[in-house]
Amino acid sequence: MDNGFIQTPSRDQQDESRAKEETVKQVVHRFYCKVRQDKLLGPVFERFIGDKWDSHLARMCDFWSAILFHTARYKGNPMMAHLQVEEISPRHFDRWIELFVETVGEECEAALGARFVELAMRMRENLQRAVAQARG
Repeated sequence: MDNGFIQTPSRDQQDESRAKEETVKQVVHRFYCKVRQDKLLGPVFERFIGDKWDSHLARMCDFWSAILFHTARYKGNPMMAHLQVEEISPRHFDRWIELFVETVGEECEAALGARFVELAMRMRENLQRAVAQARG
């Protein structure tokens, strides 16, 4: 709706935005539930997150909202966070993407799911490259 000064979203746009944010929340929460139960990834995440899962999940929802919908809610440096994990290896990235793609397929409609996966694959490549370069 245009009131002459600023563009305000219609009720339909607001509902669509809320639905997308809810999907992000569902993906993030379901994915990390799988991660915590995973024999390879679970111990690594538990070591770094410990009892701070609520704040981690909220942060990851902000991260995905920011990169999917340009909300600017996320403040942080994912590259530095991953560089601190000494035991991270290509097999960890492989398992992460496997679980992530599976979860997105369960939770998202096709277009949003494709965008989620595209961004996750790009993120995986960048993080994996940075970790490899940092270790020489």
